[in-house]
Amino acid sequence: MTDDAQTAVPKSKNRSANQAAIALIADTYPKAFSRDKVRPLKIGIQEDLVADGKLPAGKIKRALASYVRSPLYYKSMQLGAERVDLQGNAAGVVSELEAAHAKEMLKKIRQQRRDRQQQQLQQQEEKQRQERLSNKLAQLVNKPTN
Repeated sequence: MTDDAQTAVPKSKNRSANQAAIALIADTYPKAFSRDKVRPLKIGIQEDLVADGKLPAGKIKRALASYVRSPLYYKSMQLGAERVDLQGNAAGVVSELEAAHAKEMLKKIRQQRRDRQQQQLQQQEEKQRQERLSNKLAQLVNKPTN
């Protein structure tokens, strides 16, 4: 089994657990967390979530980590964009440094996607090449002799 095959299941399970945690936090705090209208969150919102006590700390940590590392969240982090608290109220704005960091993270995500796609294409081409070679060898082995 290849390394990719060994890591595929845990990544899938991890992704599912992250999505479930985000769904839970979005259902509990719909004015702050949305899958459709992602907005920058208040700095220190994790402490507010823990203090509110509606969700376990582990779920909060998982959900926040996934939520704020998503491309949609990074896209929302525009200079001067309004941050929101748990009730959806204004709680500060995105600074120039924060906006620049988000822009850089989006670049990295896009590059990683391009790299993965390129790697998948190369693997597919190699597989096709191997299949053609195998077919040619099979034809040679099975070729009747005169």
